Amino acid sequence: MTLRDIFEGAFYSVMLRGRERSQAWDMYQVLRWGFFPLYWKGIWPKGYCLAYCPAELPHAKVPAECVPTPEQLADGDRKRAKPTPMPPCPDYPATSPEGWKELVDRPDRATAFRQHFSPFIHTSDGNELLDLLGKQVSAFKVQGKKLIVQFGGDAYMACKPPWTGSLAAVPPTVGAVIRVHNGMSLFHSGGEADEWRTFNGKTFPHSDWRDWWEGDPDDSDNPFPKMPLIPITTTDGSGLWIIHPDKRLPNGEPAAVYLDARLGDPDPRPIGEIWLEIIASTLTLMDAMKRR
Repeated sequence: MTLRDIFEGAFYSVMLRGRERSQAWDMYQVLRWGFFPLYWKGIWPKGYCLAYCPAELPHAKVPAECVPTPEQLADGDRKRAKPTPMPPCPDYPATSPEGWKELVDRPDRATAFRQHFSPFIHTSDGNELLDLLGKQVSAFKVQGKKLIVQFGGDAYMACKPPWTGSLAAVPPTVGAVIRVHNGMSLFHSGGEADEWRTFNGKTFPHSDWRDWWEGDPDDSDNPFPKMPLIPITTTDGSGLWIIHPDKRLPNGEPAAVYLDARLGDPDPRPIGEIWLEIIASTLTLMDAMKRR
């Protein structure tokens, strides 16, 4: 088939109005009429199928009841609304790993913890959480290029050096965290580590998510046309805390939510406070297990 053959053919907008069992079945019916289904525009059963009929074939007759209505054409041609602009992230100063040595030597570990991780906090509840965790710090250590925060028992957090590059790709509350530590792992005896993943300048790489996520620019109801930011994964990687473009904090920036249908729709919160809450919940659970 040549390009001339293609252009002499005809493109048709046809559909079955979602009357059959699936989108694939509807497109099969289009093929039965003598058309070549190209793709579905819109979200099945709405929208329509764009099909092609070669010039050498007689144009098939589409049943009148299957010709898309103006409303169906409009649904298929509906463009995704542009997302609300994200407030620019301030160029927060990065903490210096040289200052970690001072944390090791300070006798007031609770105060040292509170001061070091204060950029994570944006609400009064977060301040209370910071105080609670500070009281459970038993030691600070420096091991190679990581700061180790030892909590009571065998739980500890390994923290990487801060991100010193551009913050243009992240919301303000995320930028505040990675300017302190770009990557944190909470280890405990109860299972695999909870992770604040390492930012690479564009995203927080997470291979498991790529195994099943697919962006669809034609799906106007899909909040993730592009790979979302996933700063936190819990336990075995099945728990994902993502930056959701449709959930907003009071300052207008996209908020973090837990991607788990079993939990419903949690209130959006600053993600630095979420990370500290994960630590607090883990320590509480470990303490409860010891008391059995």
